[in-house]
Amino acid sequence: MKDLTVAATWDGDVPVLTVDYSADQMFLPRSAQTLSERLVTVYRDHISGKSAPKSCIIVIAADTAGSPLVRALFELYKVVKADDGQLYCVSYPDAYIDSLTSLGLTVLPGFYLCTSMTEALAKVKALVI
Repeated sequence: MKDLTVAATWDGDVPVLTVDYSADQMFLPRSAQTLSERLVTVYRDHISGKSAPKSCIIVIAADTAGSPLVRALFELYKVVKADDGQLYCVSYPDAYIDSLTSLGLTVLPGFYLCTSMTEALAKVKALVI
């Protein structure tokens, strides 16, 4: 089973988190809590010492998703939104979009689904201008 990984980089002044995991991890006990804690911790550590960015991009590298990922995205969204930021979700697996929409994340103000980094960065740039 592939380990849960959350990597953080910058694209200009925009933090980019990339999350990857195995399909099995969506069914483990406490997977939502573990994933939430990792995303929020990596995000906070990554932006530590910098002024709070107004946007964050999260790239889903895994091929599967489910309610644990949706819950983790919501926890990250709350942290980013608390600083008046926007969260851009890139490459959420198409086959699992229903879990994202049925749990209401896509209707939250400041949460955007994007099909590519190019699209996400264009939306971030449009917000700044």
